[in-house]
Amino acid sequence: MRHLFASVLFCSLIFSGTTALALGGAKQPAKLDYKAIKAQKSPGAQLDALLKEPYQTELLKFSKSRHTSENLLFLLDVAGGKDKKAIYNRYIDLNGSMPINIPSRVKAPLDAQATAKKWERLDFSESVREIRGLSTNEISTPFLNTK
Repeated sequence: MRHLFASVLFCSLIFSGTTALALGGAKQPAKLDYKAIKAQKSPGAQLDALLKEPYQTELLKFSKSRHTSENLLFLLDVAGGKDKKAIYNRYIDLNGSMPINIPSRVKAPLDAQATAKKWERLDFSESVREIRGLSTNEISTPFLNTK
């Protein structure tokens, strides 16, 4: 039940665009300045900057419109240190609630560790590398092109 509430709350924050307001802060500015992010030479650095507030909410809304929000949520959960078993069950397991698309050469070792219930040994670094590349090409670069 706790996870359902957190998921509903998170989704409502994404769709409302008022993360700061919902958390008791000031309302997000109407217009964000993307010049500094666009000026960064590395697409990876641009993605990193966009994954932070106040840009994160807008990027998540954009990714939702492109049916790719699971990729950004996976990156945020891994970076946030979420439980490895929970990450596997949500994003790596094909029966998960938000499975990401990673190559079988990356997925197979994770499946083996999960089958053996060796959750602490799950290493998402290769998955993160794959999803960062995909997110840069399919989400952050097109998003910045709209600004």
